[in-house]
Amino acid sequence: MNTGNGNTTWIADVSITVATDYDVTLEDVTFNAVSINGGQALNVDRRNDYIVSLIAPDNSPLETITVPDVLSGTAASPNQPLVTIDFADVALGAGTYTLRIEAGDKTGVGANETGNHTGIDNLSINGTATLTPEPTSLALAGLGLLSVITRRRKQR
Repeated sequence: MNTGNGNTTWIADVSITVATDYDVTLEDVTFNAVSINGGQALNVDRRNDYIVSLIAPDNSPLETITVPDVLSGTAASPNQPLVTIDFADVALGAGTYTLRIEAGDKTGVGANETGNHTGIDNLSINGTATLTPEPTSLALAGLGLLSVITRRRKQR
């Protein structure tokens, strides 16, 4: 996305859908910060701020984390720094959530160095998903366990 040098920013939304029979815990989100200058040189001494938000199915914000002043390298040492957003194990119930990533000069920290083109690469959304048994399955398992206990008591 062309963010220019005039405090222009971009927003990308990613949907995360949690099925009703799963418990999901969001741990972190990672991506590589990428900047390209007007001469098509990759990651040459450009800075971006990133704001990553998790939005609930009802559009209420759950958590917003700001990572200011990510430098995408220098002319001598270009790189794509890894940005890690730690959500500290946010539990997600059933529904569709939005992961919103904003980039550009979002905080005004440091000089405006957003360059000509900024983006992200290698986006990874990390967490755990656990299948939760249906209530009927739990009831049947409970009845089975109860019958085993009852049989053992009768055999004594």
